Amino acid sequence: MTSLDIITGIELGTTKICVMVAHADERDGLRIIGAGQCVSHGIRKGEVHDPTAAIRDLGVALQKAESMAGVDITRAYLGITGKHVKGITDRGSHPIRSRDHGVTPKDVEIVIKNARSFELEENASRLHCIQQNFKVDDFDNIKNPIGHRGHTLTVEMHNIQGAYTRIENSIHIVRQNNVDVHEVAFTGLASALACLGKYEKEHGALVIDIGAGATEYLLYTGGRVRHSGVIAVGGDHVTNDLNIGLFNGRSLRGAEDLKIHHGSALVFPECETKRVLLSSGIEQMTRDFSLVSIHRIMHLRLSEIFQIIRSELEKKKLHHHCQAGVVLSGGTAKTPHINQLASRIFNAQASRASARAIHSLPETLDQPEFMTCLGLLKFGSFQKRTEKRPVSTLTLPNFNFSLPGLFKKEAANN
Repeated sequence: MTSLDIITGIELGTTKICVMVAHADERDGLRIIGAGQCVSHGIRKGEVHDPTAAIRDLGVALQKAESMAGVDITRAYLGITGKHVKGITDRGSHPIRSRDHGVTPKDVEIVIKNARSFELEENASRLHCIQQNFKVDDFDNIKNPIGHRGHTLTVEMHNIQGAYTRIENSIHIVRQNNVDVHEVAFTGLASALACLGKYEKEHGALVIDIGAGATEYLLYTGGRVRHSGVIAVGGDHVTNDLNIGLFNGRSLRGAEDLKIHHGSALVFPECETKRVLLSSGIEQMTRDFSLVSIHRIMHLRLSEIFQIIRSELEKKKLHHHCQAGVVLSGGTAKTPHINQLASRIFNAQASRASARAIHSLPETLDQPEFMTCLGLLKFGSFQKRTEKRPVSTLTLPNFNFSLPGLFKKEAANN
């Protein structure tokens, strides 16, 4: 096993810093050889808030992962999230000039280049450029346009971009631990890579990763990423709602305990008269709470998150593209009855995420809160394979991920 066989993923989360190390074989198989995590103190809503604390916490997680894996971590794939991350779909066009008006590989290369040349927002950097379907004149939804005849070739490209300075803030945390960032990836894409199979990607699946500080979502359909986004609302907001509604804003710890041990995303009539006890070691007292009040507060916030995402999909006329279901990841995905709530709002089957992309995974790691870090390993394995291939070959129909090296360190306005 050489250093070239090792892939490391790093997630800088609001509640935890997670590092995973895997060995990759020639057949794109991944075997987890190390993992480490630490309580996060320097990240809020997926973004760096206290650099000193974040550097320290990542150092602890790295040390644990290195000790378990028996390797020195020198480079890694880093997950990026936060409300500054946006998914925008743009088009590129190119006239077909061959004598028989047939589309050539050169036409494909040029039209993709045109689609990628869209103007970034001020101070923004491109995270991913993900090819969607082609169109020749009025004939659309073409996966491979080569050989089709017409006058104009068009391609849609889903561009995921983020604020340059905020991405650099996260990269700085990693570099301060003497680890080089080989590539960055949108955490919503990483989660989807971990838990979706070919069937789900082809028939339409929506992955929603509800973290503590932010919620990422990404829609696959027709084997392509069609839409993505970030909401600056997550599980911590559920805790805060309980704290305000039941503790008058005085006990986040008590609110978190109620959420974890007595929470529900749905409200049931049989809970109307039930009450639960919560002991406080600090105040040395026991209080009782209405179970239905806990559930109503949680139901309202979780419903809001799902409704916002559904509304975004409706704007793009994509809300009917979840035939393969909704997949929930992130720690909040463990909330009882959250699958049923998601199913009602999206009118589709909903399930908890499982890492289908990584075989022989220990049950302790095959949990929704680890999907992002596992997906970063999958992303890294794909990047390693594509590094050995010319970029022109990556623009063909089977290319469903981001091109390597697309993150540019210059701001859009430079």
